[in-house]
Amino acid sequence: MLAKKEMPFTKYPAIVELEKRHGVSLGSTYGTEHKCQEFTNTFGDCLQDDTLDEIRASRFVTVSLDGSTDSSVQEKEMIYVTFINADGHPKCKFFCLADCSDATSIGIQTLLMERCAI
Repeated sequence: MLAKKEMPFTKYPAIVELEKRHGVSLGSTYGTEHKCQEFTNTFGDCLQDDTLDEIRASRFVTVSLDGSTDSSVQEKEMIYVTFINADGHPKCKFFCLADCSDATSIGIQTLLMERCAI
């Protein structure tokens, strides 16, 4: 929920406490913001793996990138992939936000090969 609503992980412990007040038995092991971050990263990895499987099954794929520099002056690339799904319909998905050490064509190609491994 936090990731989908773009809420900070620091809100997670308060949400856990609220759910406990509602009678939900959550225990104490997974109620920290660190665990929330782990859950979110794991879900993201699973979604990315599913997207990779869809891409690999497609005969037609195109990649779009949008680069920007963040506040720490690190080049970031948003990677979107458009492909034809198993039903024969075009589908565009956000794939990832990746650090790019070299924003030249060679650097971006290297980034794509590392991240997408298609």
